[in-house]
Amino acid sequence: MISYDDSSEFKRTCMNEIKRQGTNKELVEQTQAWINKTVEFNYSYHFDWLGRPITQHPQDMLGLQ
Repeated sequence: MISYDDSSEFKRTCMNEIKRQGTNKELVEQTQAWINKTVEFNYSYHFDWLGRPITQHPQDMLGLQ
């Protein structure tokens, strides 16, 4: 576990990790392949929120909160 002395160090670390993820060719390709494959199964249509159908991935809904 990483220990952070202040929030600015935490934010700096997160930004560096996000940049690395975005430039990692293998990760980007695998992510795109996963998204493309889920379309075949209408993945984004299998969820509801408070009993109402939604056409978004669950992680998108959490982000909207």
